[in-house]
Amino acid sequence: MSHEKFVEELLQTLKHPLRGAILYQLLKGKTTASKIGENLGEKPDRIYYHLKILKENGFIGEPEVKIRKNYLEKYYEISPEFRHTLLSSVKEISQKEQEMSPDEYRGFMLSFLSMVISVLQGYKKRLGIASPEKIEKIREDNNFEVKPIFFTDSVFREWLREARVLSHGSLMDMFTRGASGHLGLIIALPDLDTEENPQN
Repeated sequence: MSHEKFVEELLQTLKHPLRGAILYQLLKGKTTASKIGENLGEKPDRIYYHLKILKENGFIGEPEVKIRKNYLEKYYEISPEFRHTLLSSVKEISQKEQEMSPDEYRGFMLSFLSMVISVLQGYKKRLGIASPEKIEKIREDNNFEVKPIFFTDSVFREWLREARVLSHGSLMDMFTRGASGHLGLIIALPDLDTEENPQN
């Protein structure tokens, strides 16, 4: 598949927030539809439907079937071709974003926000039933952080520039063994009221 064709299909896929959230779950490694549904707070039937579409697009390969005592369990994972093409298409993806109309880009933004909300809702649900031992371990490791920060324009741009350098430099990490445990989210929300309330 050419880079241009891949980018078109990727952006089309990401227009559906749940499908995008499933894709991000699969980037963590091989897993089942039930586990994805648990992580995202969705029913397995909905997950299976979108997995079928991702498979048709060539983003995931044939599932690995494991025979359990009373049932068959299917494990899905991102195809090697998808991983390779994604990493080599970063420039084309950025260029395609610049070519979008305002309405197309608005839809792109809304989809990504919905995808993040889906991931956070799933995490919140799992956090609510996590064991006290797990919570204590998180507290000891001191690796949980949620902090809304309001910026002036110049500081916001500098913060975003540094965050992008960090995230782009870390892109390969999600393709390495052991990178499935932690999730970092970078969310930059530009001021929608700038004209009414100008900031320096």
